[in-house]
Amino acid sequence: MHRYTSLIVKAVVMFQFVRAFKCGFHPARCRSAYFFSSITKVAVPDNTIAKMNRPFIPNILKSTTADQDIVFKDELMSKKSTIIADDHEFERSKLDRRKYRAIELKSNGLQVLLVSDDETDVEAGSVHVRAGHFDDPEDRAGLAHFHEHMVFLGSEKYPAEGDFEAYLAKNGGSTNAYTDMEDTNYYFSITPGDDDDDALTGALDRFAQFFICPTFETSAVERELRAINSEYLNSITSDNWRNYQILKCNANPSHPFVKFGCGNYNTLTNGGDISKPTLAESGGTNPRDILLDFWDKNYHGGNIKLCVLGRANLDELQESVENTFENVRPAPSNGVKSGYPALSQQNPLKITTKSVHTENDLMFAYEGESYGDIPFRVGHELGIIREIIPAKETRKITISFAIPPLHSPLIDVGKPHRVISHLLGHESPGSLHSVLSDEGLIFGLSSGVGVDVSDFALFNINLSLTAKGMSERDRVLDLFWQWMSIIQNEIWRDESEMEKYHDELRQLSEISYTYKENTNPTDFCSSKAECLFYTPAKDILSAAYKTGEYDADVARAFFSRLTPQNCMMPTLP
Repeated sequence: MHRYTSLIVKAVVMFQFVRAFKCGFHPARCRSAYFFSSITKVAVPDNTIAKMNRPFIPNILKSTTADQDIVFKDELMSKKSTIIADDHEFERSKLDRRKYRAIELKSNGLQVLLVSDDETDVEAGSVHVRAGHFDDPEDRAGLAHFHEHMVFLGSEKYPAEGDFEAYLAKNGGSTNAYTDMEDTNYYFSITPGDDDDDALTGALDRFAQFFICPTFETSAVERELRAINSEYLNSITSDNWRNYQILKCNANPSHPFVKFGCGNYNTLTNGGDISKPTLAESGGTNPRDILLDFWDKNYHGGNIKLCVLGRANLDELQESVENTFENVRPAPSNGVKSGYPALSQQNPLKITTKSVHTENDLMFAYEGESYGDIPFRVGHELGIIREIIPAKETRKITISFAIPPLHSPLIDVGKPHRVISHLLGHESPGSLHSVLSDEGLIFGLSSGVGVDVSDFALFNINLSLTAKGMSERDRVLDLFWQWMSIIQNEIWRDESEMEKYHDELRQLSEISYTYKENTNPTDFCSSKAECLFYTPAKDILSAAYKTGEYDADVARAFFSRLTPQNCMMPTLP
């Protein structure tokens, strides 16, 4: 049941010329393939149940002012945790009736977002770990993925394999996980229990053991190695997965982006032959000891974040988390890896000249900072058209540009990629989409950021071609670059015109957030557990919807990356 899908695309934005614009997105959670796609679909569990009416609980913390309430709560709860941000500090949409609190456990430094929703039909929890397949040892490709499988298979407190799944199933819930390039995310959902049956606390207690005392039973290693290999074999027939592996294979070999994140029997056993009946006879080595080292290095209070949503009030949720997660190890002295790497630049809000990309090119903060190099370089991996033979007829061109990571301060504030996406997806008469469609060359066009990690991102334009469009590929590309030239000229010629588009998108985003409805609890927890690494707790609900003022210099510096010399163009007939 617990199988892996690497989240290759963390966030994809497609903007079209429409009256309604939605900001914010979250990746699909599916473990059937290790894939790359230009558009992410949200997969959410369908757990519909009857609502439960909780009994009235007297509020012993009631006082005459909100400030006094907070003081009293801090006094009563200071033994195990500290409140980072309480409900009144969170910026939320008008339709949001949930209650929020962020805490930090004193025993281990684990930060937690608590969400109380007395009307929810689904309770949920998620832990996000800042470790993924970029952290795989060189001789154990796929170890992070394999580790994700193994933590589900028993703990010292609950040694039976499948105990967590069985408990959730008995209470109308489910669980899953995904391993990404720099992250791993575990999440579950459960049906609220009866008044005397706190099913969520029972689920949290079992869930917490993943991060306290998993056993990594030797008897399960062989079986899960073969399960990983089965996923690998199922994936190699997927064109999306194959294209992504080609992208990785053609990256700068000194960057961890080239790593084989899925793994298979051979890579995980360092040369083992799966055709042999046992691991001992395979000629490889048992990865269990390396698995334990991986857990010891990455699974501690300084490198994980937790989000819990339930029907109970905030005080009850806090108590449940304190009692179940207090025994997670604190971070070792050299083990904190939360958030983004420290900046080498003195001023993160200033574009600086640095030669890591191209000589005398403008570099943004965080770009090339994490691993000492970037995966795609002009004159090496970029400026190339690759023709790929697909497993089935596809007729698709993807134009991928190497750009700064989206959390680079100037990019995060101004979001220039959104304006570019909006203009590329524009469908009015005379636009690129309109011309290509009128000539019968495309079925569809989309654009947005695909891969986005700590030190680089890829901005993708995806063209789904007709048979005529495939035969006239050069004509399609000519029209595309003409449209890019028009946008570039406009950015340099008339600052006010681009600012108008920027402000329109910003206003639509603000309206979208103001009247935003609550999302699925499981998807919400999975997303916000990750956001805790990078966003102040009080801003965690609204940060993705905020855009700063238009900055012409940033827009020009960003657009300077969108050139034929700085892109890759894989084509699939």
